[in-house]
Amino acid sequence: SVTTNSKAVDTVTEQNDYTLTLGVAHQFHPRMRGAVDVRTYKRDTNTASQDTRENAIVGTLRITF
Repeated sequence: SVTTNSKAVDTVTEQNDYTLTLGVAHQFHPRMRGAVDVRTYKRDTNTASQDTRENAIVGTLRITF
């Protein structure tokens, strides 16, 4: 989990960014691996309608020849 804070010098905008990523990987076969990652991102600001939220699920499958 990563949290960052920033403040712009020329404005009064403040924001807080929060990121959380969880993942799991598995080897199905000596030449086949898979992984699933779940991520959530949130930005809180003191500016109207500038808050952001993102949720993602990413799956990968790797096969070597």
